[in-house]
Amino acid sequence: MKLFKNKADDGAKEKKHYLSGKEIRAIAKENNKVMRRLEKYKRRKAPEAEFTTEMKDPANILEVDDLHSYFFTDQGVVKAVNGVSFNVPQGATVGIVGESGCGKSVTSMSVMRLLQGPQGQIVEGNIRFKSLDYKLEGGKPIPIWENDENGEPIYDEVKDKKGEVKRDKDGEPLLERRQKRDEYGTKLYEMEEKVFDIAKMPTKEMHRLRGRQIAMIFQEPMTSLNPVFTIGNQLDEVTLLHVPGATKEEAKKRSIEMLNLVGIAMPERVYKSYPHELSGGMRQRVMIAMALEGDPRLIIADEPTTALDVTIQAQILDLLRGLKNRINGSILLITHDLGVIAEMADYVVVMYAGRIIEKGTASEIFHDPRHPYTIGLQKSKPTMDKNSDSLFNIPGNVPNPVNMPNYCYFRERCSGCKEKCYGDYPEMVQVSPTHWVACHLYAPDEDAKENADEY
Repeated sequence: MKLFKNKADDGAKEKKHYLSGKEIRAIAKENNKVMRRLEKYKRRKAPEAEFTTEMKDPANILEVDDLHSYFFTDQGVVKAVNGVSFNVPQGATVGIVGESGCGKSVTSMSVMRLLQGPQGQIVEGNIRFKSLDYKLEGGKPIPIWENDENGEPIYDEVKDKKGEVKRDKDGEPLLERRQKRDEYGTKLYEMEEKVFDIAKMPTKEMHRLRGRQIAMIFQEPMTSLNPVFTIGNQLDEVTLLHVPGATKEEAKKRSIEMLNLVGIAMPERVYKSYPHELSGGMRQRVMIAMALEGDPRLIIADEPTTALDVTIQAQILDLLRGLKNRINGSILLITHDLGVIAEMADYVVVMYAGRIIEKGTASEIFHDPRHPYTIGLQKSKPTMDKNSDSLFNIPGNVPNPVNMPNYCYFRERCSGCKEKCYGDYPEMVQVSPTHWVACHLYAPDEDAKENADEY
């Protein structure tokens, strides 16, 4: 009788679940080659024509096309975002929904170009963004001058830091042409529309967009705000960085106006406070004020209400909705809360394991869901209508993100699985002018609704 199994016998019978040192070194060597190439590409000096493009649909503010964002680890390549495509129309709210780890936040970080390098990289795809950039003349933005009713230029006396009038050698006061200002007192410059491919922009060029054209409200405000600087210092920085010629006084005035705009009482007091002196709801409002400081065209809200109670959550959502209409901007809302999506979103994108499995209008996703995963998400939501004591849950687990299969990622968890599901990964199928689903149950030769109802 054989009491001990040798390693050769054991390896033949059982699947290997570990990597040898040699394999890890080979993976790391290959990853280093790719990471060095991509980092060099990000740091390159490139003319603007190399990363300007055109929108496929002029009505969109953002177009994400076949985006692949990977993380290169010693265990292999994690395909966190694997071929994602969706649009954000001008003035609309697009919600991205899915369980934790499906790639929602990595998608938003890719749009902002905030993936942690060198491991995190945008490997492939396009991110087209319609920006409103400064019109330049001689490398400097062109001011918008103020004229009187006769069309004649208006001049003001030049003053020093102490407020005293500057004079020339003859004792005459120095004059400068008056520049137009917005309602917050910030100087105005001539603007022009440009479409940038964010995925191809060098890192230095992203400063033209990040924080001014595209702003992000992060998931946890306490870790996003710097604890050693006052709220005022952190708000002023946005204006001082992105508005040419802005003074500290102008930045402070704008910051206090933004705090007023997001419904903060006693904004002057909050302006002088540190983050730890504010409640969670107040910090979230500060984050929204910071996002609005640069007059963005697109606001990315990454689960902005996760850590807040229901009352504050409702206030924040009302605030975001009102601000979107006020600035005529667009919102990319990322959350796992279907209630928030139903209340806020015009269009919904459902993600699973780094891919989009369904997208359409909010009405289509909630009233006519097609993919078994979307149907399972809606069944998992607690409601007062159900008599059942147990909450529905989707069985199984998400597949290993390092070695994703070639077939449908949801196959092992889907009770409506058919023989065709053992083939290649399903293509996107259009079921209405605005509704798309990636599922073999809706292939053209199948009866989509009949198959879906079996789930």
